[in-house]
Amino acid sequence: MEDKRVETKCAIYNGVEKGISFEKRDLHVNTRNVLIKVESSMFGKALQRALVQGHPRIEPNSVLGTLFSGTVVNENIQIKRGSRVVVNPHKPCKKCLNCMNDRMSLCSSNTAINPGGISEYVLIEEEDVDSIFSFEDSICFDEAVLTEIVACVLESIDKADVKKNDKVLIAGSGITAFIHAQILKSMEITYVHGLYKSQSRKKIYEKIGVIPICNEWDHEEIVLKAKKGNSFFDGYDVVFEVVGSKSVIEKCIDLVAPKGKLILFGGYPINEEVSLPLNDIHYNEINIIGTYHYSQGLFERALDFIREKKVLLDMLITNRIMFDELDDVNRIFNLEDCITLLVKY
Repeated sequence: MEDKRVETKCAIYNGVEKGISFEKRDLHVNTRNVLIKVESSMFGKALQRALVQGHPRIEPNSVLGTLFSGTVVNENIQIKRGSRVVVNPHKPCKKCLNCMNDRMSLCSSNTAINPGGISEYVLIEEEDVDSIFSFEDSICFDEAVLTEIVACVLESIDKADVKKNDKVLIAGSGITAFIHAQILKSMEITYVHGLYKSQSRKKIYEKIGVIPICNEWDHEEIVLKAKKGNSFFDGYDVVFEVVGSKSVIEKCIDLVAPKGKLILFGGYPINEEVSLPLNDIHYNEINIIGTYHYSQGLFERALDFIREKKVLLDMLITNRIMFDELDDVNRIFNLEDCITLLVKY
């Protein structure tokens, strides 16, 4: 059967401080590939950072976005037309050095998404159809968009190897901080504190069941609150740094207990340098662990977490913007209570 041409409108990244433009591109659809009408996309922090200061993995003139959910609209031999789907945007190539050495989460292959997640339509080719996952009506399109984020957090917590009696601090109060908090609570980790930056975010931590700690980096006050009910407190066994900030990392290291772990989850600017107390790290046997992306199988596990309501994402989706109004994203991101921004069509 001959290909059918379908035109899609896409959001194009023009470069640092050059804004967003729109472009129409042709997709060649047949019965072997899968055409998805996009219902919801995520405009994440990395995309906003690219607009303001650039991003090492986002090139000018590329189509923005990788996280989306939608509906299958073509007749094909792969997935039933009308299916509600989300796509795993990071499919390992299984050929590069990272893949060959069992480091598939670090595969540098391009996403299987054509042309990009912030588009009216997305085409998934036949060889990448195993990246598509269907979900039922009990999961809404806006929740499904966040599956990849949940998978990244699961990887982070797996690497931290958190034990039930560990004392845990989450340094940050954005979407990934709150997902860390929910998953830790689902694991019955009782001693979890979270740093917040506004009263509305403090309330979210309280709703999750995490003890909120002051939003100012007052070391003495943090330790004082941490010692409440635990007179033997000498630091947190696990600290998750989810802000992506040099100053936050430098402050976090002082809060890690001997033999504890500092998990670097936040994305960091290129060539960022930090000052760390190497003597303390060495003699207190502190482990600093970087985490990025997720291992094989975690995308499916993340979708199960959403399905089973182990993570409640509704309260974390604070802002929505129409596809044609993307010029307004910087203003929305600068709103104090903007946690998650989704694009609607």
